[in-house]
Amino acid sequence: MPVESATYIDKLEKDYPLQDDDVSQGDDHLRLTKSVLKNTFPGSGGDGFKEAITASETELNYVKGVTSGIQDQFSGLSSVYVGKEGSQEIKGTLTVHEELRVIADLASADFDGLTIYDAAGNLLGAFWYDEISGAVGVGNRRPNESSPETMAMFEAGLVDVTSVTIAGTPVPTLDTHLANKKYVDDNGGYPSEPFYQNGYSYDHTETRLRVDNELMINGTVDNQSDYVGISLYTPNAFNFNNPGMHGSFSFHIPTGDVAITQGAAANSINTRATFSGGNITVTSDSGADTKPTEPNHLCNKKYVDGVILAATGQAVGASGTFEDSNGKTITVVNGLITDLG
Repeated sequence: MPVESATYIDKLEKDYPLQDDDVSQGDDHLRLTKSVLKNTFPGSGGDGFKEAITASETELNYVKGVTSGIQDQFSGLSSVYVGKEGSQEIKGTLTVHEELRVIADLASADFDGLTIYDAAGNLLGAFWYDEISGAVGVGNRRPNESSPETMAMFEAGLVDVTSVTIAGTPVPTLDTHLANKKYVDDNGGYPSEPFYQNGYSYDHTETRLRVDNELMINGTVDNQSDYVGISLYTPNAFNFNNPGMHGSFSFHIPTGDVAITQGAAANSINTRATFSGGNITVTSDSGADTKPTEPNHLCNKKYVDGVILAATGQAVGASGTFEDSNGKTITVVNGLITDLG
């Protein structure tokens, strides 16, 4: 009877042995079958599988189409790209722990970032990096709109909020909306002055303004004749032409002096205390001497010099003697008492 020659299963003849073949060749068929099985399923040691294969036919069929070692393919993946390069689609939820990193292609001179689409492929929102300007943007676009409705661009320490589909400047309507500079300039002045400008600028709060840690006021060196600081006004007289100032805390840029003023009436100064050169000078624009009238009032040099002169008959810093109310002779040398009598 014929015995086929085969190394692997594909060469076995399914009709052998024939019904009338000689029984003496049966052992040849059995040895051929064993040899083909060992060659086809050699196992790690080359002598055939040493344990049962428990994977189902379906599970084994999952490797269909694999063209090289699976582990070699995993090991050959770049540390930057997971999976193949190019556009890929993930249906469901992608969970990334710690950081999702988008590498910008600076050579392309366009935008890179994250985008959100609806099921029809319409762009609804984006978070991107502008490779040309270096700005970072966030934007939204309502369905059926051809351009973004709202964009916020972060660049050079500023946040620029613009709209492509809404004509003019978007006007905040809720208390939580952010207001841009144009809106503040158009609506924040009193009565019609901008919220901020060089020179006079006005704004107000109805009750109180609380600043934790530090309130900083920047003065400009090009305004050498003026003071910068905080002013106190009469509420009813607060207007651009007649501010009605009743007090101030200010810094004089040319001299470096700090002054505190108080006025009993609007735009008048009754008392001015100037801090300069290690001294505190208290003066009045009315020209009258600042004479203390209460026990806790501070005394200026002129008042002290007058008291000393009246009591001793000597000017401050002079030398001489005088008699006190008890009849004792007091000796003064260069303004210092050296003998109490």
